[in-house]
Amino acid sequence: MTAAAPAPTRAEVEPRTVTLITGDRVTLRGPGGSRATIQPGEGRGAVTFGTYRSGNHLYVVPSDVSARVAKGTLDRRLFDVTALAEAGYGDELPLIVTYNGKAQQTRRTIPGATLARQLPVINGAALVVGKESSVLT
Repeated sequence: MTAAAPAPTRAEVEPRTVTLITGDRVTLRGPGGSRATIQPGEGRGAVTFGTYRSGNHLYVVPSDVSARVAKGTLDRRLFDVTALAEAGYGDELPLIVTYNGKAQQTRRTIPGATLARQLPVINGAALVVGKESSVLT
């Protein structure tokens, strides 16, 4: 008699959706989020999306930010949809930004961002950005 396969976990059965900082939404389905459906954000119909896997993680990188990700000026982990979903970042994403000038100026340049904490040691701020925002467009 063979042992029955373990029942799929909730994360393997229920779709999980994350919103990228570009405003694009990615829905993960299947075991371990193996399939992704991408819905471009408002006004982003012409953007294409590159997807790749690294280990068990799926990355979805919009074409209009891919050069910045490749250069390292944008952290590629912002597009690791597997990690974002596992961490529970569906509709809000915490960010640390650095800036020239005062933190209050940063709040005004990222529509929809909420200042969580000023970080004067790094001349930056901790922000929370909701799904209705498109930080990089």
